[in-house]
Amino acid sequence: MTKELEKNRKKLKFNLTIDDPREAPENTLAAYAEKVFISFGVVIHFPDDKRSDKNTHQNAKFSFISGLAHGFGKPLLMLAEEPHKVPIDYKNMTKTHATPAQCVTFFKQWLESINIPEIVRDFTAGDIRGKIKLKASLGEYLAENEKDQLENYFVETAEYEEALKTENYMIFVGRKGTGKTANLYYMVSEVGNDLRNFICVIKPIDYQLEGILELFSSISSKAVRMYLSNTIWKYLIYTEIAFNIYEDIKSRPSHYMLSQSETELLEYIENNKLLIIDDFSVRLEKTINLLRQDNLTDLNIAEHQQKINERIHGTFLTYLLDYLSNVLSNKSKVYVLIDNLDKAWQKREDIEILAEFLFGLLGVSEDISKSFKRKNHRKNSANLAIIIYLRSDIFAHIARSARERDKLTHRWINWSDRVMLQKVIENRLIGSSEIKMTSDEIWKKFFVETIGEIPTRDYIVNQIIPRPRDIIYFSISALKRAINLDHVRIEESDIEHAKSDYSKHAFDSLVVEVDVEFDNIEEILIEFVGEEEIIDRNRLNEILQYAKVPQERVDDLINLLCDTTFLGRETKLNDFTFAYIVTFAM
Repeated sequence: MTKELEKNRKKLKFNLTIDDPREAPENTLAAYAEKVFISFGVVIHFPDDKRSDKNTHQNAKFSFISGLAHGFGKPLLMLAEEPHKVPIDYKNMTKTHATPAQCVTFFKQWLESINIPEIVRDFTAGDIRGKIKLKASLGEYLAENEKDQLENYFVETAEYEEALKTENYMIFVGRKGTGKTANLYYMVSEVGNDLRNFICVIKPIDYQLEGILELFSSISSKAVRMYLSNTIWKYLIYTEIAFNIYEDIKSRPSHYMLSQSETELLEYIENNKLLIIDDFSVRLEKTINLLRQDNLTDLNIAEHQQKINERIHGTFLTYLLDYLSNVLSNKSKVYVLIDNLDKAWQKREDIEILAEFLFGLLGVSEDISKSFKRKNHRKNSANLAIIIYLRSDIFAHIARSARERDKLTHRWINWSDRVMLQKVIENRLIGSSEIKMTSDEIWKKFFVETIGEIPTRDYIVNQIIPRPRDIIYFSISALKRAINLDHVRIEESDIEHAKSDYSKHAFDSLVVEVDVEFDNIEEILIEFVGEEEIIDRNRLNEILQYAKVPQERVDDLINLLCDTTFLGRETKLNDFTFAYIVTFAM
């Protein structure tokens, strides 16, 4: 459904706002009311009753937002994944689906039934109040909701340049909010617009992986699970590239002459429609259903591999690789960008199985890239690179338990340069102003010059974890308060208010990252309230003892809190350092 939303957004030219509770857990009801009020339509997707995150009151919030949309008279689509017990008060308004394909069908029918205005005005809070003295915009802090504006103010970093130059594959690792998704969207915009290149984006949704994990859990052999993981990822990547090329060819004018390699690929795709022509989620579902038809529990390793090859490997992928390489050989560079792998990374009993499956992607990526580069009598070579964006805690978990960890080629997304971080705000403010200004002029125009004796730009950076999302969130909070109070610039009182608001945001984000490892992490962190800024190891042990952390897990928790910058370490006498890049033994 996400892909359908994106396709229609581009075609009908409307802005798309996606709310993910794990990315923005602290959104207020007022913020939701504003977003619903200025929208032309609202789509709500309720999780199934088995989902582990149902205890976060997610359904209650979704129900409230649905009620707001209905009350405002907005076109509303309420979807629910089976099994889901729909409350009687909106039972007739909710469509339940058993498969991703049904979900996409319901969405298409709903979209066709409503009238979308040709131009949807991009309202702001100030438009509704109509009394802004401070005319500035910082956009939104989630890249998913900024993809159309990113090219106006994106800050190109060394990591972005390295992604462009990637030859085989690279894993870009960073914490939430370090700009992984923003890098992906900007690359799609900048590189994808060059017809000499080809870009394929893969962003699985969390529920799309559930069937795979159930299948993997039924297989006792780790070797078989790894072989299956490699094969599934190879199948999904090959067919996603093929599906993207197929859609591109079909969208061309009827008089467009196809090359011989395009004609051959199109014919091969048409002959294998059931395996290729469908949305990513539907293809994944079909693959799992095929594998479930076989009893994979009582076979030896060789028999397992034979069954897997019969279902999704065999000659199909070999020939598909040949046809794809021939079509893509005339491209200067082919990029496969993979993101969203953290969506399924939440509290679950099969977290180790999920780690194995994700490691399969990391392990097979280089092999896929090299397969496209090989040339023989039947196929040409294609310059394909796979770029994976992965959250740091997930990468650390996978790397610690994986064999041959040294083969995980990766780079950390690092924002330790405060000038680059400040530029994130400067670029956004320059983009919202009709006057060209220097960096210094930007800060003087929109911000009070100093907080105490510290320049405001430095003061803000000192208050946050050095990540783009954090400085954007902090600055948006200060800007909103300044607008509400009719200030002509962001004053010191607005900055102080933003500190409090940001503190809650940082805490909520930390809980989302850490609660996979520790169920009661919120209660544990609350035990630190009122403590001194600097504590020794003995006091730290006492706090964790009060929080009832098992003794055998104390060191694990301390390392995790250091990795997520809740705690810093004394690296030398009276010199304390926060690890903004996770470190672990490879």
